[in-house]
Amino acid sequence: MKLYDFQMLGVGRLVQSERLFLADDMGLGKTIQAIRAAEELDAKKILVVCQNSMKGMIRSVPKNGVMVTEYIGGWAEEIHTWAPGKSIGVVEGPASYRKFMVKCSDINYLIINYEALVGKTGIDLAAELSRHWDVIIFDEHHKIKNRNAKSTKACKKICKDADYIWMLSGTPLLNHGQEMWPPLNMMFPKDKKYASYWRFVREHCDVQRGVFGWEVKDIVDPNHPRAKALRNTIQPLMLRRTKPEVLKDMPAKTIKKVWVELHGEQLEAYLEMEKDMLAHFNDETITAAAVIAQIIRLKQITVGPELMFKEMEGISGAKITAFLDILEANDDKKLVVFSQFRTALERLGKYLVDSRRVTGRQLAYLTGSVPMPIRNQAVSDFQEKEDPRILFITTQAGGTGLTLTAASTAVFLDKLWTPAMNTQAQDRLHRIGQTEPVTIIELLAENSVEGRIEGMLRFKQNLFDWVIESEEALEARGEMVVQERLTGRQLLEELYGL
Repeated sequence: MKLYDFQMLGVGRLVQSERLFLADDMGLGKTIQAIRAAEELDAKKILVVCQNSMKGMIRSVPKNGVMVTEYIGGWAEEIHTWAPGKSIGVVEGPASYRKFMVKCSDINYLIINYEALVGKTGIDLAAELSRHWDVIIFDEHHKIKNRNAKSTKACKKICKDADYIWMLSGTPLLNHGQEMWPPLNMMFPKDKKYASYWRFVREHCDVQRGVFGWEVKDIVDPNHPRAKALRNTIQPLMLRRTKPEVLKDMPAKTIKKVWVELHGEQLEAYLEMEKDMLAHFNDETITAAAVIAQIIRLKQITVGPELMFKEMEGISGAKITAFLDILEANDDKKLVVFSQFRTALERLGKYLVDSRRVTGRQLAYLTGSVPMPIRNQAVSDFQEKEDPRILFITTQAGGTGLTLTAASTAVFLDKLWTPAMNTQAQDRLHRIGQTEPVTIIELLAENSVEGRIEGMLRFKQNLFDWVIESEEALEARGEMVVQERLTGRQLLEELYGL
């Protein structure tokens, strides 16, 4: 097995850097680079903190009358492949076994998920892991962007005595510049520049007193001193390469926005819900959480009005009709379907089977309710076998870490609020190993809240480009200010211009 030249350069940079953000584009092999770098350092104690779906599994199975160990999926499989001979432990199972695993002294690579650090087991695993590590790897480190979250505080606790700390994410900045403070604070706990959150945001953002206390806003005017300070702080600590930059023969990725028109009962349900939401606009105390909850219901209606009612069965509407056309056009090609709504995927799958458009064996699901062994098997079968042909994925459960290059077309029934998370999901297909041009089809409802959300997504993408991407991208942009915390009224103003 051989690494690409750019990956070898990444390994070298990691080895030379005790603290580094590896922010390569999704699909460029950040996991492999980190493992190889740890091996180059001859590290003996490596802690990997990742999402639960990316831990992988270790199982003993009978083969030809002999019990053999299999490493299935995620970090476990990658470590077994790229660091053969090293011992691997995955923290999972009952509380007593998890505690046993974190105390094992003879494991080279210990893999734990963010949630387990602050799990409901009654055991403070972060305290148990607060010991010396040669290397700590935080995979998809944007999971620790909230400075007040328990998982962020737990991660900080385990960083106190680590020789090397590497942060891996193709989307290091999801929404706001201040999200960079928690990982910087973990990596450099003794550096005065990152000791105080409020000092950091005063130097890199726009802090103003508002009605509900201090508000932190991002300044991304390239000529503003604090915008330059943010870029100048992050860039020296970050290695980022994009696919067009390092993979000249990478197949193209095309995003098609397909706008559909709501009609009939679906349109009536949407307008009634929207009217009811806006009727509360004059209530100054309405919260952002309440507004977002209502917007999610509007988004559900655009996928299928039946989703609003548990007692109703089936799914129908303009997006479903458009999806059936896409399915027919793709004939027997493999297809990945994303939605944030598990029920929408399950109902759509049932409808396809009941209408005999597909058979049950041609479908597979990857959602939060599907056990990890079944998820891993579904991905393996999708990649290597004829069936399943269609893989239904909730964007939250399968938007990161997976390789789905057996398909070249993905359909989004709806999109998340954060552009980086949508891009993460797209790049399950568009990554190393893909040989076909990738087509991303986004189904969007005309004259609905989805059109307004598209505008917000563009603004957030601009922020990412200004702070993370090249100087050329920065110079091509103007000024934009994004508020950290919107009230319910402000959110409605952003979306509806009222």
